Amino acid sequence: MRKFFVMTSLLAGAMLSPLLAQDVKPATPDTTPVIKAPEVAPAPLPVKITQWSHNKIGTVALTFDRGAATDYTTVFPLLKERGLRGTFNVMTSAVEKPGYVTWEQLREMSKAGMEIGSNSTTAKYSADVTADLRDSRDKIDKEITTQKCVVLAFLSGAAKKEADGLYISARFQSKKFFYPHWPMLFMNMEDYYISGANAADMKDVVDKCIEKKAMSILNYRDTTNKVFPEQLDLLKKNEDSLWLATYGEVARYIREARQSKITMTAQDEKSVRFTFTDGLADETFNLPLTFAYENTNKWEQIEVKQGDKPVWSQLTGTTLLFEAVPDAGEVVIAPVPVVAVVK
Repeated sequence: MRKFFVMTSLLAGAMLSPLLAQDVKPATPDTTPVIKAPEVAPAPLPVKITQWSHNKIGTVALTFDRGAATDYTTVFPLLKERGLRGTFNVMTSAVEKPGYVTWEQLREMSKAGMEIGSNSTTAKYSADVTADLRDSRDKIDKEITTQKCVVLAFLSGAAKKEADGLYISARFQSKKFFYPHWPMLFMNMEDYYISGANAADMKDVVDKCIEKKAMSILNYRDTTNKVFPEQLDLLKKNEDSLWLATYGEVARYIREARQSKITMTAQDEKSVRFTFTDGLADETFNLPLTFAYENTNKWEQIEVKQGDKPVWSQLTGTTLLFEAVPDAGEVVIAPVPVVAVVK
């Protein structure tokens, strides 16, 4: 009986399953359209950091390596006459030796606005590269108190790992390199190896920096050639279009700008207010950045303050340019009150 019952049950199930399959209809798919909430893009900030200082089209930095005596006797006077500045990277063990600059000369150059950077201690790294780079920086900082040594020119071999943490940027000798945008790698920056004997080199630099809105770090040689002053004249002639800065200033500007976070605190018909921070060491990264603001409120006269102190600003058409320093307090853009004239 048990076997008969099981067999009967299985047979009944087999006979019923097609019937059940016919009776059970598949679920009708839900065709009701699903309406998704639109993605709301964040409102654009009313202020933005310009690519280069004072909203110049391009940027050029002049650098001179080794610390030859002609840096002081030839290059320095030519730059000073034209109101130009440069970065002089010195080998600290060579300073005071015949054919090289002295510390007193470097101090004079620094006071005149030139930047003194490092080219390591000697012409060749020792077994302890980190010590070479640190000792060179510390020696420069000890001898020259009007500035901090923050940039490095590598010798024939780059030492990116060793330089990181000692300098804010380091560059190596390249061929003819341009940066059409802010670089990402600050310990491995390429320069434009330029000859002071070739007039076409400077024309190439000026034309490409303006055309590509680019930056170029010029590493000079042959500065005693008669063409070198003509190159500087061409650079000075294009100062309205090019930000002519030291290598350290360019490195500071880019690093601060890349890492700045802007937080709006107010925006109405009375004022535009914001703060910004870059998360970098304030004692080193304190270079003013240039901001642009479109004067949508149509204020006739505008004043910009940071931390209650007036800062540089310039209104051209509807665009206001102004400078502010990271982590230095709230920035306030406001109309200048109109004083009624009593007749």
